[in-house]
Amino acid sequence: TGLRIRRIRIESENVFQDAETLFLGRIADAIHGTTRADVIRRELLFSEGDLLDPAKLVETERNLRLLGLFRTVAISGEPVAGSPDEIDIVVHTRDAWTTELSGNLGRAGGRAHYGVSIEEKNLFGQGKKISLAVAQRPDRSTREILYSDPQFLGQRLGLDLLYDSNSDGDRRHFSLTSGFRSLDSPRGGTLLFDQGRSKTRLYA
Repeated sequence: TGLRIRRIRIESENVFQDAETLFLGRIADAIHGTTRADVIRRELLFSEGDLLDPAKLVETERNLRLLGLFRTVAISGEPVAGSPDEIDIVVHTRDAWTTELSGNLGRAGGRAHYGVSIEEKNLFGQGKKISLAVAQRPDRSTREILYSDPQFLGQRLGLDLLYDSNSDGDRRHFSLTSGFRSLDSPRGGTLLFDQGRSKTRLYA
């Protein structure tokens, strides 16, 4: 385009920021916390001083949506007054609600069963995910903890950890991924460890 990026501005809004007059909205936003600007900046495929590439803007929007943290993502350009060869880029995001709590309780086969799980996909606004789950069923019990960080050590590295302990076995999972974030990414790869064991009962 011949335009050079002068400045990049991050505009991030909380889940209910447009409803701040509502008491419940203010409480929910205080609990949630807005996604930090540095989390968004790490996903940008362009920098200040680069020549404008519209494809990079589209790819960046896609990558931000894939994080699963936002309801809306929009990247636009603003002309710079008195400088026809420069442009400012505005990255606007609106957070999604990222905390999920679920549970169940019942009775089957003469025994009670239950399950409880909690998941947070945007821990302290840093884009990290953690989930805990506990379940007791007539045939098996399960305990699971999962941690996921799409920007491990502040880099474009995806870290996933899982530990699953069941009455009939367990599983340990570790993966570190450097993915293809753009069509012109020269390389990518995954370091993976996955170990599990299970006990199967056979009935005659």
